[in-house]
Order: sequence, then C-alpha cells, then structure tokens
Amino acid sequence: REYMYFAPFPALLRLPVLMTTSEYDGRLTLLSMALAFVLMAVMTPKLVWLVRDLMTEQAPLGRFEAAAWALFIALATGGTVWTFNASLPWVYHEVYAWAVPLVVGSMYWMLRVLKNPEPPAVLWLGAFALATILTRTTGGWAVCLATIGLGLWLVRGRLHPDRRATGWGVVAVGALSLLVGIAGVFAVQDRVQRVLP
Repeated sequence: REYMYFAPFPALLRLPVLMTTSEYDGRLTLLSMALAFVLMAVMTPKLVWLVRDLMTEQAPLGRFEAAAWALFIALATGGTVWTFNASLPWVYHEVYAWAVPLVVGSMYWMLRVLKNPEPPAVLWLGAFALATILTRTTGGWAVCLATIGLGLWLVRGRLHPDRRATGWGVVAVGALSLLVGIAGVFAVQDRVQRVLP
C-alpha cells in the first residue's frame, strides 16, 4: 500500500505526463522543482516591485535603490533554502520548493486585490490559495485565513467603498480553498483509518 504524506498538488502536476507514458515514472521531481523555481523567480520580483510601487507611489528609481532591490531579489531566489533544496531533489524538498513560491504568489495577489479588487485578481488569488493548501497544509491555512480576512476587510468598504461586493468574492475563494484543504485531510485520515488495524 502507498500513503500520501504531503498534500497532492505536486502529484497533480505529474498527471498529464503519467497519463501518456510510464517512461518518466520516478524521474519528474527535478523537473517539478525547476518549475517551482521558475515560479519563484517570477513572483518574487513581481511582489517586490508591487510593494515598491505601493510604498513610493511610482517615484523615480535611483541607482542605490535599484542595486538594493536587485541584491534582495538575488538573495531571495538563490541565497536561501533554495540552494539546499536544489542540491537534493526528492519529494520532501519538492513540496517546500512549491510551497514557498505559492505563498509569495499569494501575497502578491493579495496586494493586487487590495490595490485594485478586479475579478481576475480575485480569481488568481483563489488559484494560488488553493494550490498552496494543496501543497503544504500549514502554509495553505495561513494563506486561506489571510484571504478570508482580506475579503472581510474589503467588505467593510473603507478602502474601496464601491467594491464591497468584491470582498465577498475574496471571502468565497479563501473559504472554498480552505474547505478543499480540510476535505482532503479528512479524506486521507478516513482512508488510513480504514486500512490500518
């Protein structure tokens, strides 16, 4: 028998390949981790520049600030646990390789929703929240609860009084992602209890 230790998102990414061939069975972890790194390399600069724009209202970028941001992005993408993860490609590291960029991406979309609560941004936030809770339960709970809190804050109407209804959409995507994560945990627990004596 086989049991699932982590949530299934990295495994779901393999399904298109596994449905067409068995040639790559057990050999997709490195490719999956490389894709996770690409996501991290995309979402980290996007988050950095969005935070900068929100804080400085698009002030001109000086050389010192550009160098500081470049150093930060280089360290965030290559000078953290990523280096260790890349040295040992296996499924335990793969989960963390995906969890980190998904949380970073979720933070980016939360700020995008705060800046301009348009339906596409809400849907992207929901997709990242769902992928996060289906990758690493603890990080997923944090993202989903933060998304629900963000939605409730938008419902209050202090930031965007004309977009209060969008806040309920944000609450819905956070709650739905959380419920999917909870259902997955209970499904696995139920299966394990039926199999084990």
